[in-house]
Amino acid sequence: MLKDQKEELIKLFVVAGKAHESAFADRDGEDEDWPLWYAEFLKEKINKLLNTKISLSNLVYFLIQFENERNLWSENSEWTSFYSERLINKIPLYAIRNDIEQISLYYATYCPFCASIMEKIKTLRIKNITLRDIYDNSGYHQELINERGKAIVPALKIRLSDKNEIWYVDPNEIIVFLENSFTTKEGL
Repeated sequence: MLKDQKEELIKLFVVAGKAHESAFADRDGEDEDWPLWYAEFLKEKINKLLNTKISLSNLVYFLIQFENERNLWSENSEWTSFYSERLINKIPLYAIRNDIEQISLYYATYCPFCASIMEKIKTLRIKNITLRDIYDNSGYHQELINERGKAIVPALKIRLSDKNEIWYVDPNEIIVFLENSFTTKEGL
């Protein structure tokens, strides 16, 4: 499914690129506000394709982030493929989904980022999240090393019903995921 979505996103970005080129032909495609133009063109189409609720401002942010990353790491890569891959990784943050089997948070009590996530879990009254303190339980510490290659917290592991796993290690992304997944569901 993700592979199909990525291919559809690539096609969507190609269409957007051609539309942008046409819209700014008189300026040789130059548009200093290109992220806003693309976000406005793509928002509804992406949300429909991915069954998400990504806001215009978040999409603008992602487009800027993806272009900065591409320039930093993969300048020679095709932008449509690069952006599609990155956006696919953002889907769980904004997805309207019912296929989450288990959510596990690897954390440490001394970590301030973890504390803010724990506070968000408490505020949202989330009950069905497995909490794994990596310093209180050496098994969780080793499990995190085995799965991620290092024991850095916070780390949120989302296991889907098809047994695929998605990991988030950015505290802000973890909070966005929790808010989008649990705000309207009474903490599940």
